Amino acid sequence: MPKSVLVAAGTGKQGRVVARELLERGHAVHILTRNPSSDTAKELQSMEAVLHAGDLGSAETIQTALDNVDAIFLAIPVNPANPAAEIAYAKNVLEAARNNGVKNIIYSSVARTGEHESFPGWNDDYPMAWYWKNKDTIEHMVRTAGIEHWTILRPAFFIQNFCRPEVEYMFPGLADAHELRVAFNADTQLDLIDVSDIAKFAAAALGSPSDFSGKEITLAAEKLTAAQIAELLSTISGEKITVDYINDNQAITLQKQGHIVIEAQLWQRDVGYGVDIESLKRYGVPLTLLSKALDQGALKWLSQQVGLSE
Repeated sequence: MPKSVLVAAGTGKQGRVVARELLERGHAVHILTRNPSSDTAKELQSMEAVLHAGDLGSAETIQTALDNVDAIFLAIPVNPANPAAEIAYAKNVLEAARNNGVKNIIYSSVARTGEHESFPGWNDDYPMAWYWKNKDTIEHMVRTAGIEHWTILRPAFFIQNFCRPEVEYMFPGLADAHELRVAFNADTQLDLIDVSDIAKFAAAALGSPSDFSGKEITLAAEKLTAAQIAELLSTISGEKITVDYINDNQAITLQKQGHIVIEAQLWQRDVGYGVDIESLKRYGVPLTLLSKALDQGALKWLSQQVGLSE
């Protein structure tokens, strides 16, 4: 049965893909966007999405966007410069959801949320401690918001981080030097998920809330080493990609300089997402391997965006 859904933020990395998926399945989609004139917003509007100009900081705008809406998909942008904003945004959405009688919320968090105190060396000065605390706090807010159905999705590392524009920030050197520079060991496996698979799970939770209600689902489709990733990116780009393993001294220097990406890679090396991929089979939602994405014709899409092609 078609539902009316608010996707917030609607033009973000996850939101735009979720919005397309839901529109293609016949749902009525509302999107909250700061820039209704953006290409993404216009594209979604052409697919009959309803645009609401504003952001998650405006409780009034959220309240208006939720008029006659059944469900919410929520993916809150991370802001290292203002970590407290993430909590404030979640509070605005959840309060408006209660006021408007929303029946279902699907929140996209991150793998390993709630386990931060078990990370080796955890303390208040742990790298990106604010990030893990925020995710844990928001998950608790979702569980206790009093909304009839809630589902928490916990994706691992996005495949799209190897595509433009994210690749320039996540993996500097990939575009110009054709090197995948990482603070990994050779045997470090990175848990990968395609954003489109998050959209599929969101659609499944929307379509069958009783089957997904109260579930916390960690998402990844495959685990690949840096060498395996480089081999696949070589196929995509037509360029030979090599792996440059940053040693501990280099990594520590960069970490002290505040390079968040390096901090994240050290965490991936020493802790990791640890997704139980086998357990996801119970949900019957197909997952997309990077190699399979190529076989299914995604090569053109990836080659247009991957940081290696001009």
